Amino acid sequence: MSRRAAGLAVELGGRRFFVPADRVGFVVPLGADAGRSLEMPRGSVPIIDLAGRLGIPPAAPLRCAVAVAHGDDYLAFGVESVDLVYEGDPAVPELLSLDPG
Repeated sequence: MSRRAAGLAVELGGRRFFVPADRVGFVVPLGADAGRSLEMPRGSVPIIDLAGRLGIPPAAPLRCAVAVAHGDDYLAFGVESVDLVYEGDPAVPELLSLDPG
């Protein structure tokens, strides 16, 4: 039996948010020296301060960056944790929807 991914559950400031799978570009670990963008072989992806935009202080160090589709490009934001969520998972309705763009 195969399961389809519905999206990601990301944690920021002790809150869990849902990012739909069709918006997710990629997830990468963030090092302690993470700057304001992810440097990629064909350009850079800006990292936005999502916690600041949402007005919530991080509860733990940001460990991963999640890049999401934003128009014809991508933008990324740091999160404390990230988990894959499958379709039909009872936790999905409990997660706050997130649109970082």
